[in-house]
Amino acid sequence: MTVFKVSSKQNFLSEVMEMAIKLYGDNFSNLKIILPSGIACNNLQKMLVQKFGSCILPDVISLSEITINSEEIFKIPSDQVGSISRLEEKITLAEVIHEYKKLNYDQIQCLRLAPSLANLFYELEANNINIEELKNLPVLDQPEHWFKIYDFLVYSYTVWNKKIIDLKKTSRALYQKMVFDSELKNIKKNPEKGLIMAGICGNNLMSNNFIQEAIKLDNCHIILLPFPNESSQIIKNKSNFSPDVCKLIQLIEDNHFKTVIINKWHDSIVDKLIMDTDASNLEQHIDYIKFENIFHEAEYIALKCNEIIAEKPNSKIAIITHDQQVKEQYSIYLEKYNLTYQDQFGHNILQSSAITLITLIAEQIYCPFNLKKFFSFLSHPLINCILALELKKLVRKKNRFAPNMQVISNIVRDSENSGLIDFFSDIQGLLENQQPSNKFNILLKQTLSIAEKLVPNIWISHQEIVEPLMELCQLKTNFLITNVENFSEILKQTLNGGRIFVKSNSNITIANPNSIALINYDYVFITDMNEGSYPSINASSPWINNAMQKKLKLTGNQAKMDCALYDFYLNIQNKNVILTRSKRDITNKKTLPSPFILNLKYILGDKFKVQNAKAIFGQQNSVNEITSAKANIFPNIIYATDVETLIRAPYNFYLKKILKLRKIDEINEYPNLADFGNFFHNVMDNYTKNYQPFNHNKQQQIIDIADSILLNSNVPIYSKKDWRIKITAMSNELIAYDEMRRKKAVKIYSEITGSINLDIKGNTITLKSIADRIEINSKNQATIMDFKTGAIPATKDILSGLSPQMLVEAIILADNGFGFKSTLDKIIYIKINSSKPYIKTTELVITPDEIMQHKQGLIKLIEHYIDSLEFLIEPSTMKYDDYKHMARRI
Repeated sequence: MTVFKVSSKQNFLSEVMEMAIKLYGDNFSNLKIILPSGIACNNLQKMLVQKFGSCILPDVISLSEITINSEEIFKIPSDQVGSISRLEEKITLAEVIHEYKKLNYDQIQCLRLAPSLANLFYELEANNINIEELKNLPVLDQPEHWFKIYDFLVYSYTVWNKKIIDLKKTSRALYQKMVFDSELKNIKKNPEKGLIMAGICGNNLMSNNFIQEAIKLDNCHIILLPFPNESSQIIKNKSNFSPDVCKLIQLIEDNHFKTVIINKWHDSIVDKLIMDTDASNLEQHIDYIKFENIFHEAEYIALKCNEIIAEKPNSKIAIITHDQQVKEQYSIYLEKYNLTYQDQFGHNILQSSAITLITLIAEQIYCPFNLKKFFSFLSHPLINCILALELKKLVRKKNRFAPNMQVISNIVRDSENSGLIDFFSDIQGLLENQQPSNKFNILLKQTLSIAEKLVPNIWISHQEIVEPLMELCQLKTNFLITNVENFSEILKQTLNGGRIFVKSNSNITIANPNSIALINYDYVFITDMNEGSYPSINASSPWINNAMQKKLKLTGNQAKMDCALYDFYLNIQNKNVILTRSKRDITNKKTLPSPFILNLKYILGDKFKVQNAKAIFGQQNSVNEITSAKANIFPNIIYATDVETLIRAPYNFYLKKILKLRKIDEINEYPNLADFGNFFHNVMDNYTKNYQPFNHNKQQQIIDIADSILLNSNVPIYSKKDWRIKITAMSNELIAYDEMRRKKAVKIYSEITGSINLDIKGNTITLKSIADRIEINSKNQATIMDFKTGAIPATKDILSGLSPQMLVEAIILADNGFGFKSTLDKIIYIKINSSKPYIKTTELVITPDEIMQHKQGLIKLIEHYIDSLEFLIEPSTMKYDDYKHMARRI
């Protein structure tokens, strides 16, 4: 038996095609070619079509069509008739886990654990390991815990197999074994038919046995993966190959198979790069770029792709990454620059707009009413409309804490808007008239029925989700939901891991390292080259530890490292390779470089170019380059709080006073400290203005005032109870403090508005403020008081004018702006605490000269902005910034 090998990756597919032509060129219909990945198959098929046109060509399939390795990713739809599908497997195993009461997992947890359990059972069956062999594994610590796990594994494997038989299906591993056996029988039975397995290595005992039997047949031809040159320093010896490659090499050596090189030996471009001492005459470039964060990394890659495509539209580009979440960042920036791409990872089915709508519908019909989620549902892109926006505005205005649909119905009815009334009535009717059930398929069908009524063409426009949902509806297993409120989350967990693959003819491909290792590209970006990301070898099983896996001869961490290294070796065999990493990951944690980077840097020396990301990134034209906003006018009315905004965050002043932008209170946003502050001010204002000196139960008066305010408030009941408890607890201290202040006061003003006009640069600017409380004593001296349920500003900020609210009120008072003549005695901040002591005061004396200095400073500040009309975007030193999310701040 002869085994063939190629000299380098650059020639791999072309030499596979050459062998196919040589052996079966007269009758391609008798030939089947198996390659490691679907993308390799596509490339070979294109090469064959380009050479032979649309005649009968060999059947080219990927290894994944015979063996399935992934734990989470199920095909949509499953093409394994007779085998249990991924969805069936997941739900069946989740039921098994849930039935095992000793673990006491809920159904959501069971669905999360099911894929890892399925993967373990698959590995055991594929490697011909009896479940009971696990009992003899060495246990280093916590033996009682392991034996509990072992008992569960035996139980679940037994019950699971029984359920598979009841479904009249077979497990994936057993089905694959039947496929392998069938393939071998077909080859043996039909000697005129041929099989070429190129770049194929077994990854378990079952696939190794298949290769071992196939390699003995005269009509089966093996082409090994590209070997590095014997002098290669990247992979120093065969033991550093992928362990699957090593096993195949050992098999060839043990059976004394003849090894023949197809065509002449050519050193790979990586080996040439290592051996060539003349760095000026290299045919390959490997650059290494470090970025401050993943967002800079992603944007650079997108910009570079854009530049390459603009210069050479036919360039083939690969972006290699290792993680779905990180891939999403690269996708975002590619789409930002309108770059299409082939996504070999697939799109997460849970991110399909149709699936997000379906899960939102499930929340509405099976969960307790939640106002925020209700409007999230109505805001979904597939059903959002003008009436939905009108409804949200109306409810936000009338009662942003509406507790149920009936309250919303009353609000809508009172609006007398017939269109809105009909719209809400239709939505309410759809959501409320459902058949009670705990059966998964019934709950799902009801949900899908509503989706169809809301979006009649949903299945036509989202055909990619039809088959998995149809499979769920037709499940033979009797999947019962223990808590119907969890149905939406259970549906998400059931579909979690599903991928939707969209065909694209783009020259840009995003893929994992293994799937494109045998493909040639003009440019390859190997991204996220951080320790722990590449190689990523820490995905351990929750059921058996690494030592147990090693004992069972399952793939261990070192084997994963070797596989990753070999893929890396193949992927850097491209003309232009750019290795990238960010110094901080997506969570902003500092990162370390991948060991592959360090090894390559050592091997290549000066030929390994390290570039400064800041130097190459350049200054891109973007909204972030604009440093200020230009206005046409300066507002003629400003409040004390606006002055502080103008000082601390000029751009916020521009947004609020000139563009008239205001923060909108979100639907069902929990009442915050500011809401309690408004309530407290209302209570104190009412108490002060309706003071009853001879009332001997002033505490009850405060409580009655609070109850009256809360009765007409829309805040949730739990907030009303909480606020009432707070105001009751602090009432005695408030009364005592008020009584003490009244002994020295002749007159007390509450929530009093004051204003003065300032003539600045020919403009009349009205300066206004509302003082919480002003007391006048017998000497006609005023004390300005401010209640604070939040933090009191620092004394230095008050005196310097950085926190100017009370200073502005002092300026207004000095010019008789509150409607009476008085001189300032002092200002007092009254901090309201949530526990004893409930009252803490800060008193400051401001002299008339200091007031005048602050007034002149205020005038100069306003003069500057009237002259320039320019408001800097940065800095912003506001403690609470309602505008931090604006585009120019991001």
